[in-house]
Amino acid sequence: MSLSGLNVRDGKDTLTTQLVKKKQYEWGREYKYRIQLCRSFSDYEAKLKVFEDGLNNRKKNITFSDLKHLDFNKDLLLQLHKLWKAKLTERKEIELSYDGLLIFRVYDKTLAKEVSFTPIQY
Repeated sequence: MSLSGLNVRDGKDTLTTQLVKKKQYEWGREYKYRIQLCRSFSDYEAKLKVFEDGLNNRKKNITFSDLKHLDFNKDLLLQLHKLWKAKLTERKEIELSYDGLLIFRVYDKTLAKEVSFTPIQY
C-alpha cells in the first residue's frame, strides 16, 4: 500500500494505513486496516487495480506438485503447455469494503464472471 501513493506526509511523519487484523479462509485471506483520517474509502477503491497488479506481478512457477498430476501415457508436451498457460492466466482478485475498517479480501482463485442458475419447479 505504501507504493500506491496513499501515504500522507505530516511534517516529518508519514501516515500510512495500519494493519489491524488478518485471517486465513478457505477462499483466501482477509485483511483489516485502519486508514488515515484524511483518506476516504473511495481513495482506496480508485487504487484497486494497482493493488491487484502488485499482488499478481510475481512469476508463476510450475512446482513439483503441479507435475504430479501429469499423465505420462499421453502427450506430455501438450499437458505441459496447458499447465503453463493455466499458470499465466491465474490471478488473485481483491474485493474492498468498509465498516469502520478497510477490509481487503484477497481471493486465491479468479472469481467466476458468470454463475449458471436453473430455477427449481415446484
